[in-house]
Amino acid sequence: MARRTLDLPVDAEMIKFFRKERGFTYKDIEYQSNGRITEDDLKQFMSRGKKANENMLLILADVLKCDKLDLVDKGYLLSSNLSFETNRMIGELYCRNKEDVNRFYARKIREFHDEVDLKTMLNQSHRLFLLLSSGDLLIDKSLFSRAFDVIGNDFAEYNCIGNMEITKIQDNEARNLLSKIAGASGDYSPQQVMLMFLYVLILFDAIFLVEAIASATQLVPERRTEKADQYFELTYRNEKMRNVLIDAVLYKGMQLDGPNILECGIDDQIIESIVLMLAACEKCHQHINGNYVDSEYVNRKTFAAILSMLERTFDTLNIELPKNDVLTEFVDMNTKRFGHYYNKLKAFFNALNPPRKRYDKEQESFFKGFCFAKIKW
Repeated sequence: MARRTLDLPVDAEMIKFFRKERGFTYKDIEYQSNGRITEDDLKQFMSRGKKANENMLLILADVLKCDKLDLVDKGYLLSSNLSFETNRMIGELYCRNKEDVNRFYARKIREFHDEVDLKTMLNQSHRLFLLLSSGDLLIDKSLFSRAFDVIGNDFAEYNCIGNMEITKIQDNEARNLLSKIAGASGDYSPQQVMLMFLYVLILFDAIFLVEAIASATQLVPERRTEKADQYFELTYRNEKMRNVLIDAVLYKGMQLDGPNILECGIDDQIIESIVLMLAACEKCHQHINGNYVDSEYVNRKTFAAILSMLERTFDTLNIELPKNDVLTEFVDMNTKRFGHYYNKLKAFFNALNPPRKRYDKEQESFFKGFCFAKIKW
């Protein structure tokens, strides 16, 4: 009895990428596959939400000279290989606004995404996720060195840590991190995990700072409210973790070594945090390239749960995080990165919605008297 093949959702963008890279037309692929994959099949694959069986994906991967999993929808792979708790959080990371989306707000938020180069940062996190993944989409420790080579070469050409305008990482910090990454290539060591944890945390912090600003702006464009405060508080928690880790790794030379690191599986706990952040960034990648980009916003409760899991990793590493200071954080809202960009967007939206003219008391009394006289007459 023939083995029943599984139908898998297809990543149309990756098929398009590899087809163009090889310089193939649909007809070329049909010819190269000896007619086993027709033009009609390919057009079906390129339609969003379509599936293909494993045999057809293997044939197509052979023609395009890539791995079968490269052609499978990453959202499907992600959800089928994450732990239940992580999978649940990633699935709930975005909510959809049921109200009509103001097209002016949506356009300005897209311009903001371009201004801070969000797509470049997402492409970096997306590529890291694929580079560090083995065949079943679980992080493979042996691939850290390969990922560091890509960071030191390809990523550094554009900017090794996303957009430094939004990260506010100093040039000397970027050079220091790149230098440590270059020195960590070779066989696997726990220190590679520590450097990757820092690199991914910097990307994660920047990506979700942008998304938090966009979410707060979409929900409360004309005024400061409790929702905006909540988004600021969450991004500030994230920023404090990032800054403490930068200080520990780049300035204090923290080393992840010693026999207890491997024996107790501490490096595996850190890898779980790396997976969590890359999975969240992958969800954002799908959101930005999805059909509901203008109406979706970050779920504050879920984002807070992700941050809590990351903070537990800091506890495991015995890295102390700064205590919360309500008064300081209230003042910092307008001086930190969140406030800088949020206030710029809010000013734009305020200009679109000028306040209504208010009557003074004399004008109001006159208006009421005039209306009363007209009614009496």
